[in-house]
Amino acid sequence: MEKKRKDVIETQSVGFIYQFFSEWNPNELTNDFGLDFQIVIFEQGISTKYTFCIQLKSTHSLNIKGEYIKFNIDIRHLVYFCDFIDPVLLIVFDAQNRIGYYLNIFDYCTTILENEKPNWRTQKHITLNIPLTNRLSDLEVVKNDIIDTTKRKWRHNTHLLKWYEGYESFLSDPEKLEKIMNKKEQDTIEMRFHSSQVYFYQDDLQKTKEQFEKVYNMKQEDENQLKAILGYILSQNIILDNINSELSRLCQEGIELARKLNNNLYANTFTFFLKLLEYIKIINKMLPIFILRKQKSDSGEYDSFIKELEAIDLINLNTELGKINRELFITLNEFLEQEDYRTYLILLLHVIKIGNYANEILIRFIDKSIVIESIEIFNPFIKIIENLSNIGNDNEITLYTYFCLGGYYGLYDKEVANEYYNKGLKLAQEIGHKFYLRKFNQMLSIQKEDFEQFSNKNYQELPIKEALADEIEMLKMKIESIPNGHMKEVYTIALNDLDPTDFLKSCKHLAIWYKPSPLGINSALYSIGGKTVMCLKKVKYSESANLSLVCKYFEEKICRDCTDKTPRKEYWCFNHKILLAMEALVSITIQNIKSKK
Repeated sequence: MEKKRKDVIETQSVGFIYQFFSEWNPNELTNDFGLDFQIVIFEQGISTKYTFCIQLKSTHSLNIKGEYIKFNIDIRHLVYFCDFIDPVLLIVFDAQNRIGYYLNIFDYCTTILENEKPNWRTQKHITLNIPLTNRLSDLEVVKNDIIDTTKRKWRHNTHLLKWYEGYESFLSDPEKLEKIMNKKEQDTIEMRFHSSQVYFYQDDLQKTKEQFEKVYNMKQEDENQLKAILGYILSQNIILDNINSELSRLCQEGIELARKLNNNLYANTFTFFLKLLEYIKIINKMLPIFILRKQKSDSGEYDSFIKELEAIDLINLNTELGKINRELFITLNEFLEQEDYRTYLILLLHVIKIGNYANEILIRFIDKSIVIESIEIFNPFIKIIENLSNIGNDNEITLYTYFCLGGYYGLYDKEVANEYYNKGLKLAQEIGHKFYLRKFNQMLSIQKEDFEQFSNKNYQELPIKEALADEIEMLKMKIESIPNGHMKEVYTIALNDLDPTDFLKSCKHLAIWYKPSPLGINSALYSIGGKTVMCLKKVKYSESANLSLVCKYFEEKICRDCTDKTPRKEYWCFNHKILLAMEALVSITIQNIKSKK
């Protein structure tokens, strides 16, 4: 009776397979090792190259635990199904409800067992977890699953071969081998380009750059080389002055190769970036002059002759900047004439981004109305950008558009800026773009000052880390881009020495005098150079280019066991006003000491 019932259930399960896969003409197998059917996938009545097998099990009572059907299997059978040349589906038929559930064996073994039980092949038996959601109801779902698994099995099996296996018939034919090698090399290049995008999504900018470097180092004179050069340039922070010459060289190299290959798109793109780098170089020359003029003006010590010379320098630089700006837009217009709106949009966004960088710093040192006037010149282009960004469906371009326009409006319309940042954050969350998740969260967290009410006095009294927030961020990026060596150490020390608040709070008699070196003056960074720390009570001082060494000396030799030690208030912090006052006080005290000697 039991045998008869079992036969009925098996007959029902076989009938279910024939019915569900009727469009694909299932082929029942005999004398097999657990495989019951072989099926070729058909599309519109035509057979395809995709084949799979079925191991069919039927039952009147499923072993269900939670959201899974528990199924015990002999490891020998599981290994056989996993390693079989075609994908194998384990199908469990629920005879009571006439429902079939399936498990893709190769997918389960390679993605679940290999991670959860890496030694599963050494066991005798194992329990498989078949999700209740894996119900056989849609033939299209099964087809896509089989096609995907087949391709992954091809890749998997190919990796198991030695390099010569499968090529034995033409190992003595170098021309055929050359074609195979070229195909594999091209595949590797395409994988690197794809990996660069994945790393960028994961916010790993170093590995993003490395993928382009590896393709670039192949030195192939083709479009892949052009793409690698451009990718390498874009993976860098082009604002940084210390890599400007290297990127300019790469642009020139790209122009020459593009012309050799008659590729006008890349030739014009590299020409644009070459001009953009020149533009950045001039901005980076202008910024220290503005900053130094402001610092000298605040201190009241500003030689009129030097002031005039600096004004002439700024006029000359501004003239040069205007010339390059016109050349940039001439190059941009070529993309418009060719109706290449995508490239035009991307390059125009780079111009906006560089403008945002310069204006965010300049607005601290020159009249706001002048900066706003220069910003508003771009308003017609902003409208173009907004319209172009809606063309197509490129998330990467959309995110970059939101980021650049947020920065543009952030200088004078915070509400509009935050609208763009929030739209960007929402899209980045939807597609899991970690780079832009970090960027938009960072921008939304920055509480930009209301510049209408922000006076010079406010700026002077801001804690130093708030007043120099942009400069500190730029310095951090600069340090990251510099190879290990002396210059990296110099800038790292400068970053650490910017804010002596913690040390100076320990006693109200302590003061500091920053004496920037020529590099510090050129970089508009007062913490590059010598630092003199003084105890005004004991009239003792020490000097070093490394503030931590001076502080350590004071703590051990001057401040320890000092009966005059009087801590400053908890809320006290170092700022530009205190910096200038201490500089004057320490320098005068040292002059008096020397004059007495």
